[in-house]
This record gives sequence, C-alpha cells and structure tokens, in this order.
Amino acid sequence: MVNKKLKVVEKQKNKISLTKIFILSIVASILLLVTNSAFWINKQIFNTTNFTSAVTTSLTSESSRVAMAERITDRIFADRAIARRVAGNLSTQIVSGILATDQFTGVLDSAVTRLHTYASSSNQENIDIDLTGIKDIIVKVTNASEALGKDIKIRADNVPDTITIIEESKIPDFYRLGVVFLWMAPVAFIFAVLLLAYPHLKYRNDTKSLLILQATIITLVGLFGLLFGPLFKPPVLSSINEPSGRIIVSNIYDSFISTFNSQTLVMVSVGIIALFIGLFWYLYPTLKNIIRTNKN
Repeated sequence: MVNKKLKVVEKQKNKISLTKIFILSIVASILLLVTNSAFWINKQIFNTTNFTSAVTTSLTSESSRVAMAERITDRIFADRAIARRVAGNLSTQIVSGILATDQFTGVLDSAVTRLHTYASSSNQENIDIDLTGIKDIIVKVTNASEALGKDIKIRADNVPDTITIIEESKIPDFYRLGVVFLWMAPVAFIFAVLLLAYPHLKYRNDTKSLLILQATIITLVGLFGLLFGPLFKPPVLSSINEPSGRIIVSNIYDSFISTFNSQTLVMVSVGIIALFIGLFWYLYPTLKNIIRTNKN
C-alpha cells in the first residue's frame, strides 16, 4: 500500500505542468526578443558603416530628395509667393534632380556622420545639410530652365546656405538604451537558454511535446516582434508637423525597421524549424507504424 502511494506521488511529481512550461516559454521567448533587439541596436545604430548605409540610402531615395527639394524651393521663393506658385512642382523637380548628383552625395556624407554621432551619444543638435557647395549649380540649372519662363530668376543669395532635415528634439537618444542593452543582451540570452533547458531536464520523457510547445511560442513572440515597426511609427511621426519632415523621418525609420525585421525573421525561422523538428519527432513512430501496416 505504501509503495503504491509512493508511486502515485512520484508520478505526480513527474507529471508535466503545462501552465508552468507555458509561462517559462513565454518569458524565455521575450528574453530572446530582447537579446535580438539589443544585438540589432549595437549592429545597426552603433556600427558606423551599417548606420551610414541605412541613412544614406533613405535620404537619397526619390521621396526624400523631393521632400528636401520642397524645403529648398520654399526658402528660395520665401518672399515671392506668386513666383512660387508659378514655378510649382517644376522648380522642386529641378532641385530634386540636382540632389541626385554626386556633388550632393558628398555633402550628404558629413550630415549623416553627424547624425550617427548624435544618435549614438548623449548630445543632440539639429542635423543640417550644407548647400554652399551646390548653390551655384542650383542657380544655374534653375535659371537655364526655359519651362520656368524668363521672369522667374533666382540669385545665389536666394538659396539657403543650409537646410535642417532633422531637428534636435526629434533625434532618438540611443546612447542610454544602447548601454543598457549592451549589458542586458548576454544576461537575457543566458536566462532564456536556462528557462528553455530547465523543462527538458525535469521532464525528460516529454521532450518532444516540450519542443513543440516552446517552438510554437518562440515563433509567435518573434512574429509579434515584427509588429514593433508599424506600432511605433505613428507616435514617432506625430511629433513632426511639417509634411516634408515626416517623409524624411519616415524613410529613415523604414530603412532601420527593415533591418530589424530581417534580423527578427531569423528568430522566427529558428522557431519554425524547431517546430517542424518537434512535430516530425513526435509523429515519427505513428508514421512508421502506418508505413509498416501498409507494407504488410
């Protein structure tokens, strides 16, 4: 009688607790997502090459060039409202075309470098683009355009020396976040591994079921991570009133989020692969028996 009771108690101890495993798996998956985010910040924000590539690509896109061209054109015709209306989109197109030249790319490099410096430090300032090197080109090309008419002419002093593409208050402070994540990433990863390994050590007879459950949760949490971009974009853009500014910041935001999503998809892929392995492992004996039966 005593032996039976001991066996019942032993079975209850070894019986898997789905609620407990579910909670541990969710916490572990969130820690993996934190690790993923920390790795992304250090790889994309604090790495000069990756940061410069992402920002330069977004700022040289057609929509960003048109947005900057609209700012420049508005400044050129700031005191000539009628001329601005007559010039219309044509003047913007002319300036946008100039911004696609190698001369502007060289000017843009210094602005991108400053943006990286401010984004990865605790000090922020307005990000201005120096136009003094291309002012003469803007004046000559604009005045040479017959489509604008003979009456619409501009001078070098009409073209601003600089334009602000991102205001100081709109630059995110990644410095503190980066320092926190730098220390948090290895700790979060180690705890995640321990939380995922613990159930397999405690319930060794249920490894297949555990793998399926854990892989499913990791996949779902990874997919949830892909929603971060669309969720945070509206609040980021809501603080920018100027339409052209929204376009520029939106393009930069999308450029970085695409790299975050690409990295998060690795986590999702690992979860899906583990899920298929768990399902195959779980169903293999049944499939094997079905094959044997059909052969007989």
